[in-house]
Amino acid sequence: MTEPRIPKHPIISQSHNILLTPTEVQRVLKQIREPMAQTALTLIYCLGLRLAEGAMLRVEDLDFRNKRLRIWSGTQGNRHKYRDVCLTESALVTLGAWLQNICPTTWIFPANKGHISVAFLQNAFRCKSACNNDPLWGVIGVQN
Repeated sequence: MTEPRIPKHPIISQSHNILLTPTEVQRVLKQIREPMAQTALTLIYCLGLRLAEGAMLRVEDLDFRNKRLRIWSGTQGNRHKYRDVCLTESALVTLGAWLQNICPTTWIFPANKGHISVAFLQNAFRCKSACNNDPLWGVIGVQN
């Protein structure tokens, strides 16, 4: 799989208000061990999504031809508000590689009962085995 290009907008640390460079963001995302979480968090970052929006992405909301992704707000039963997000080249590469590997039917990031949870993404990001004594892991986090 080719390396996705990380957009130039920075991640801001809540506790210390520091900005991460695209290189630092890429370094942080590479250290996440769980492939599904790494792919989901990369897309969430590249597309500027909320964690819950990234966790609940559906295959039917992808439009590769027009390079768009429909993002629904509200719960599964309240799917009447949405916005369309343009898929960047890096997001297209990341999504294409992920979809070829897992061939999902409903959810892009499936779990036993529906889609992955926000807690799953937060835990994957906080996982101690991912930090590798990297000083960045002490000052950054993911936000809902």
